[in-house]
Amino acid sequence: MNLFKSAMESGRPQRLFLIVLFLQQPSVSRPETFQVLGPADPVVAVAGEDTVLPCYLSPRISAEGLEIRWFRDEPTEPVFLYRKQRPELQDQALTYRGRAALFPEELSKGNTSLRLTRVRGSDHGRYKCFVRSVNWYNEAVIHVSVRAVGTQTAISLETHQAQGVRLGCESKGWFPEPEVVWLDSEGQSLTADPTETHRDSQDLFTVRRQVTVQHSATNRFTCRVEQQQLDQVREAEIDVPSELFPRVSPWMVAFWVILVLVLCALVGLAMIMYRHVTVHRERENLSREKKQLIEDQGSAAAERDTLSAENNKLSTQNNTLNRKIGDESGAGVSVECVKGTEGLLTPQTQERSPVGETLLSGRSCRNCSLSHCCFSALPLTDALDQEKRELTKKLESASKEKDTLNRKIDALDREKRELTKKLESASKEKDALDREKSNVIETNMRQQMLYDFS
Repeated sequence: MNLFKSAMESGRPQRLFLIVLFLQQPSVSRPETFQVLGPADPVVAVAGEDTVLPCYLSPRISAEGLEIRWFRDEPTEPVFLYRKQRPELQDQALTYRGRAALFPEELSKGNTSLRLTRVRGSDHGRYKCFVRSVNWYNEAVIHVSVRAVGTQTAISLETHQAQGVRLGCESKGWFPEPEVVWLDSEGQSLTADPTETHRDSQDLFTVRRQVTVQHSATNRFTCRVEQQQLDQVREAEIDVPSELFPRVSPWMVAFWVILVLVLCALVGLAMIMYRHVTVHRERENLSREKKQLIEDQGSAAAERDTLSAENNKLSTQNNTLNRKIGDESGAGVSVECVKGTEGLLTPQTQERSPVGETLLSGRSCRNCSLSHCCFSALPLTDALDQEKRELTKKLESASKEKDTLNRKIDALDREKRELTKKLESASKEKDALDREKSNVIETNMRQQMLYDFS
């Protein structure tokens, strides 16, 4: 105080002001590096209310002269930008204009938190708090989880038609999107239409789902809207008057039931008739095949008999020829009397030989008459041998053909037995179809009598 008075008296008031201003100026030592810190857990924000995204520097230095950029995906479209000790809003994202701001009075304490007002559903997601100095920068990631519990569920009666009564259920203002379920009076889920989803101006979900219900014991139905992440449920019940459901006459129900049964019986009868005709045709085809096989078998048997007779005939000729060959072998020479000069022209030498000369074949010649001489022909036994060989070949050929016919007859017998089995099976199937047809006709008659009685 004495110093202040002496300064004033000595005419040095300006110098004293500078000294006081210097003494009041805080001494700040800003480090070259820093960290940007944020919460590890997501920030829970309620739709329609304000929330704060915490972010601060470590150590707690002043952020007034630093660049502070809050953004989501694109740094060029910031949620909020603070640079050169003032906000820059010309590049701010449109959805955050007028809703995002810093805390200016807290910047000197290293607090770079962001304040969001009137939270929307689109605010849900990841944010980055980016801080930069001349020689250093760092950032932190903050997650925002937007929660919104919708309005009370509203049920509306849409229409009543032949299929039943159509109900609608709606709830607004949800985030995240909830699930809509229709339940009957016993708590069982009903088959409903797909859920219709819309978003309002705050990007909150409006859900709507319709269902067609049938008449029941209580006619009470429940619409449940549930968000499992929020552990929130909204329910509403409705009692549908019985008069709104379509009335069905018991006689009409009985008529339709009997009609369905009759149609089923007719379809079954038609299938049985079709199968009956098919089996009948198959049986006729098998009968024709069996008849043809019998005819072929008869022809083969007749041909076999003919071959047997021919074989017997050839055997007889063979036996006769064998006896003849034996007789001719004992007689000696077979000659032919021809007109000619004395002597003999033999087939072997083509020379004349005197009567009584022995031929090269070992057989002698004799005179037939005074005016004829003998000319030796080929021995009859050679001709008979040749004929025997031919007969033997015919016998072998006939035997082979006979064996072939026997095998053919055996094959026809086997095929005949198989066809007989098929015919027996077709007959059994036909009998079964006839019994089934009779049962269907009897059942149809009983149903018709029951309908006439009712």
